[in-house]
Amino acid sequence: MKSPAEIEALRRACAIADAAVQAGTDAIAVGRSEREPAIATYRKAISLGADNGRVAVFGYGSTVANMHGRLGERIMQAGELYFIEAVPQVYGYSGRIARPMAVEHVSDRHRAIAQRVVEIQDEFIAAMVPGAISGEIDRVARETMLREGLKKSYPQVSAYTLGYH
Repeated sequence: MKSPAEIEALRRACAIADAAVQAGTDAIAVGRSEREPAIATYRKAISLGADNGRVAVFGYGSTVANMHGRLGERIMQAGELYFIEAVPQVYGYSGRIARPMAVEHVSDRHRAIAQRVVEIQDEFIAAMVPGAISGEIDRVARETMLREGLKKSYPQVSAYTLGYH
């Protein structure tokens, strides 16, 4: 059970996450450094009140498959994917949102994958009911993504606790 103050901290953190991802998305463009969306994401999160030092993780091009890639010196090209996961905190409570974005245009293949991932995510969210076990919820996404070949491996953990983690 969260107190009103905890709920407000979560709301603020989520609003910061939304704004930070939008700022990063707005900085994605062909010919720009892969660092520009990261700079925009961090600038927005910190300016809006995120109180943690690591407010986001990024991936571009070949690092998107790992989700938590490293920034390099690459220049963004049309058709590549850019991944932003904003994780700002307010008083230790985290608002988290992850989004892949296509640079300039989305291929039919990427569009189909995105649609299927949204469907899997909807199943995942529907499994989040009182008393559910996080490992069972995680399995909903993990097994489907691997079985359908949407990911070669799935090292990430999902369905973990809201707030401190």
